[in-house]
Amino acid sequence: MSDLEVQFFGTVTVGERGQIAIPQEAREKFGIHPGDKMLVVSSLFGGIAVIPEKILTDILKQKFREVLEGE
Repeated sequence: MSDLEVQFFGTVTVGERGQIAIPQEAREKFGIHPGDKMLVVSSLFGGIAVIPEKILTDILKQKFREVLEGE
C-alpha cells in the first residue's frame, strides 16, 4: 500500500464528552501511544482528520531546512 492510498480502520463512536478511541490497528500502524499529542484538522472531504503532532512537526522541519538550504 502506498502512502497515498486510503486504509479503512473501522468506525468509532463519539462519547458523551466528545471523545473517540483510535482503533488499535491504526495506533499500531502510526506508532500512536498514550499521551501523544494529536492535531484535529478539517479534511478535503468535509470531515476531520486526526494527525499525530510529530508528523506535522517533522514535515515542517524538513520544509524549513529546504527553504534555508535554498537561500
